[in-house]
Amino acid sequence: MCDEAFMQRVFEKTKPEWVCHMAARAGVRPLIQDPFVYIHSNIKGTTWLMELSHQYGVQNFVFASS
Repeated sequence: MCDEAFMQRVFEKTKPEWVCHMAARAGVRPLIQDPFVYIHSNIKGTTWLMELSHQYGVQNFVFASS
């Protein structure tokens, strides 16, 4: 999800009408040990997915997180 070029190609090829985002990292202990990994996937990845959804006119964006 954090591979911006790959995700751009996926959106360009599939032109999704909806996105269901459940690709976040979970767990408090690993978060404390390596917060960058969580910031990268949970914040940067989610922001990029939302940006792509906006660019490609996605009508429904579902986000599920623990």
